[in-house]
Amino acid sequence: MPISPQFQQMPKPDNKFLRLLSDLVMPSNPVEGALDLVAPLSTIGRTSTKIIPKIAKLAEEVTGSAYGQTDVLKRAIGTDGNELGKLSYSIFEGKPHIQHIEVPEAYRRNGIATQLIESLSDEFGGMANIKTGMRTDDGAKFFDWIEKKHGFDRLKPLKDKQAELGAVEAELSKIGEIYEGVRIDIKKAPTETEANALREKFQKMGNRWNDLADKKRIIEDELYEIQRDLY
Repeated sequence: MPISPQFQQMPKPDNKFLRLLSDLVMPSNPVEGALDLVAPLSTIGRTSTKIIPKIAKLAEEVTGSAYGQTDVLKRAIGTDGNELGKLSYSIFEGKPHIQHIEVPEAYRRNGIATQLIESLSDEFGGMANIKTGMRTDDGAKFFDWIEKKHGFDRLKPLKDKQAELGAVEAELSKIGEIYEGVRIDIKKAPTETEANALREKFQKMGNRWNDLADKKRIIEDELYEIQRDLY
């Protein structure tokens, strides 16, 4: 098959080309670009004339209100007056619930989405109060990055409660392993005094078991609430 003249004339990629390709595939802040698209291959090797947009102000407007929920649109306005990005969210029970965040392709990877989210965090007392609902893969990467940037681990309460539940279950299991043995020892006790001492131990173990079982149910309820309110 003859080779197309277009490919015959293509030069070998030089170091400049490879460096540019590396920058595109592995940006300096890869997670910040998680919501963005990689630049088209047609731009590789060309000198960029793109002007980096700067936010002049963040404008908010209420778009609706019903049943205790207020819908808000927050827009990032550039110094040239153009809209650089927008964030739709609802305020319910004093917390913002993000519905949608959008940055036009031409303005992506410039920290615009980050500034929109951070302004929401400042307004509502921290990243912990921002709710996102179910996250897409790209959205999860972006929010994991920005939450870690602000020193917030959304999963910490869940991990702590799971650890607490695990400790209770471990103690219940330990009591269960020796409970029946104490019962047998009571029957085999050579004297009534020793039998009474074992009965007292058996009673204390039973009380502890009941307390732990109650605690386990409470922790499981708390764990359910944490999971439900996680995002």
